[in-house]
Amino acid sequence: RTVLARLDEIERALKSLLTVLDSKQSPVETIDRALVGLESVPFDVGDVLRAFQNGSEDEIESVKLRLARLADLDAVARAECQRMLEKTTVAIDRTRVLKTRLEILATSTTTGDSIDCTR
Repeated sequence: RTVLARLDEIERALKSLLTVLDSKQSPVETIDRALVGLESVPFDVGDVLRAFQNGSEDEIESVKLRLARLADLDAVARAECQRMLEKTTVAIDRTRVLKTRLEILATSTTTGDSIDCTR
């Protein structure tokens, strides 16, 4: 694969990940597949620089624009991941509170504590 082909693959993989993250109904497995797809494309800035160190001004400018576009997509993906992490953390915290309440309820029934409902 050429460096440009890898840059194209990375861009497609980032866009795919963003599409999955943007969908509110994406299961974890779908997100994981998108991440695996992104991680499967090797990326080394050094490779890109070496490949175009003797390139024409037009080639170098084109690669700079592509790298800038990738950086923008990466920033959006990281921001979306952070937003999802924050939402997930809140949901996990709520679940823990609920679990604690249910454990308290279970404890009271197993220890024989009961509420007198006859009054």
